[in-house]
Amino acid sequence: CYLKMILMILNSKRQLRTAAGLAVCIIMLACNSKPSSLVISDEDRAMFDSILRRGGDEVRFFSASDGTSIACTVIRPKTDPVAVVAFIHGIAVASRLYTPMADSLAGQGYIVIMMDIRGHGYSKGEPGDVPAGASLVKDARDFFRFVRGEEGDELPLIVMGHSLGTYIWMATLQSFSDLQVDGLILMSGGVVPQKRSKTPSGHKVGTFIRGHRLEYLLSFIFPGLKPIEIVLPKESQAENQPLVTRYSRRFFQNLDIGRESYETFYRSFDRPVLLISGEEDEIMPAEEIRNSYDKFQNGDKSIEMMDNLTHTSIIWHGAPVISAWLDERLRP
Repeated sequence: CYLKMILMILNSKRQLRTAAGLAVCIIMLACNSKPSSLVISDEDRAMFDSILRRGGDEVRFFSASDGTSIACTVIRPKTDPVAVVAFIHGIAVASRLYTPMADSLAGQGYIVIMMDIRGHGYSKGEPGDVPAGASLVKDARDFFRFVRGEEGDELPLIVMGHSLGTYIWMATLQSFSDLQVDGLILMSGGVVPQKRSKTPSGHKVGTFIRGHRLEYLLSFIFPGLKPIEIVLPKESQAENQPLVTRYSRRFFQNLDIGRESYETFYRSFDRPVLLISGEEDEIMPAEEIRNSYDKFQNGDKSIEMMDNLTHTSIIWHGAPVISAWLDERLRP
């Protein structure tokens, strides 16, 4: 019942061609009828309030392969830049959530350019859907090329994602070998979970995804239907905000995150990589982050597991670790 497991099923053609595979999809999509597993703290709520009061950030646009206008929020340092970080956000939200993290990185000399996934934030497109012929990996490829075109080839370019964004970057780098990056940062993602578990404080690692059976069946005939629901905690700050909570099957097309693809990526990726997550992450099990780190075979790999941080609070507290990792590799 994890986001990763759903994506694996959606991309398994063999399963989807058989009645047995369809049954598995329905069962797994229907397995969550509980409230969201996301943990929201008072600190998180205070950060949400400060973000909602914020305004005036630089926003630029590029055209995706199908002509959709994709937005990028740009946070620049006040000094000469050291490198560029191209960031993709997690599911349901938009780049705006990550502006405190971007501010911190910019304060250390890094340009941070954050893409709003199509249909999210300032980007155009149907929320939670990707039309035939387009894909998230094509959008990420075009994002990479846009950043290079805007900032030039002289500055190192690091790609980074949180949660869903980690899977988009991994699939994109596998699909387009011509995209040469100077490093990869996977925040709270990029893993295939083996089993449910608990965090050190006893919180159950769960999911925030719910499937709707009838709509899922009908989506094989009407692919624009959105049978996948993201169940978010009921927070006052979320009211009247453009959160995306319903998704089609085809939104996730081309995000092949099956175990074989993971093993290939872990073996073949040869650039510096940082895995960063919280020990209290209630969505991505900490032990699976460690397992994924062990499987990377390149010589420059790092892992930071931060005490007491959740899937959300890592956003507020991860930047110092990230900037230190970048400094070690990019500053003379």
